[in-house]
Amino acid sequence: MEEDIKQLKILIIDDKQSNVDLLVDLLNYHGYQQIKTLIDSKLAMETIDTFNPDILLLDLMMPNVSGFDILMLLQKKQRSADLKVLVLTADIANFTKQQALTLGAHDFLTKPFDLVEVSLRIKNLLINSLLFKQLKKQNLNLETIVEERTAQLTERNKEIQANLDTLKEIAWVQSHVVRAPVARILGLINFLKDSDVSEKDRLNALASLEKSALELDEVVKNITEKTYYPSVKD
Repeated sequence: MEEDIKQLKILIIDDKQSNVDLLVDLLNYHGYQQIKTLIDSKLAMETIDTFNPDILLLDLMMPNVSGFDILMLLQKKQRSADLKVLVLTADIANFTKQQALTLGAHDFLTKPFDLVEVSLRIKNLLINSLLFKQLKKQNLNLETIVEERTAQLTERNKEIQANLDTLKEIAWVQSHVVRAPVARILGLINFLKDSDVSEKDRLNALASLEKSALELDEVVKNITEKTYYPSVKD
């Protein structure tokens, strides 16, 4: 996890170059690889959209566009959930903290900076960001698995319904189509049992018997195809 954390993106927005330099030196010392800085807060949202940071170190008191303005814009764009915001402020008043928290800030750093505290708070937020990403990825994977499983079950239900329809058709064939040639065959057999049957009638009866047998054989073949061919193909 330590190496993954070092690869997360960190954006610093502060109008004081000295504060920015101090934070960059500290982050470089701890091995963070992707650091971007911004002095002009008017470019904040554009930079956030293009750089897509995992954590934002944000000064509250800046001219033109303040940290509060940026927090409100992030909240409006619904970015406050996946972007961790660490507020930089010299104002330790409760009202300031409450307002920043209400607007989506996750933690505070008070100026002048305590470097040990800065390191710990940044690392904690980055860990939270990484865990949030991993959880989000797992949820997406679970959603994909559920969707795939649902599609499989839907397809299986279609196959089952198709098999039921085939069985209904076979049952109808057995009760209607098969019965006719079977009845004729039984009738012809009884007819041939009569010793008084002429040779001509006997031959005609045998021809009819053969025709009925072939007809019955064709019906059986059709039933066999409907019953066994799909399973053979699978």
